[in-house]
Amino acid sequence: MMAFFDSNIWGFIAMPVGLLLCFGPGLLVWLKAELETPPPDKREDRR
Repeated sequence: MMAFFDSNIWGFIAMPVGLLLCFGPGLLVWLKAELETPPPDKREDRR
């Protein structure tokens, strides 16, 4: 019984950690780019 419970706990811990390791850096870069204001000369739409 304890081995079954222990393996479930590690599965619940490992999945979020794996997701953070995989998608965390990309998510941080995306958020940084979204939250930064563009330089004044880039705000106008030049065509």
